[in-house]
Amino acid sequence: MKKAATGVFVRLAFFSGDVLMSQLRAQDHLFTVLEKGAEGNEAIIVGAVHECLNAKLDSLPAIIEKFCEPQVAIVSLTITEKGYCIDPCDRETPICTTPG
Repeated sequence: MKKAATGVFVRLAFFSGDVLMSQLRAQDHLFTVLEKGAEGNEAIIVGAVHECLNAKLDSLPAIIEKFCEPQVAIVSLTITEKGYCIDPCDRETPICTTPG
């Protein structure tokens, strides 16, 4: 495995994808990227993920606690259009309707 910058760790937090999260944990947070090129293919093992959290598996308070640790420098959130259509009270019930 190629070494990258030191002192940089990625912590993932998912609010769905508990199956993916369990698989990533079982692989010690390692995954493979296949780089395809004209000269051939190269499989690259990515070891940037230090820890992964899931609201179903670990609880939302556990995720918030991790975000508040003093060594955390950046928290970046990605919210898709589907995230805006979920009831904030139960975080499951769809509240938007699809046109058409």
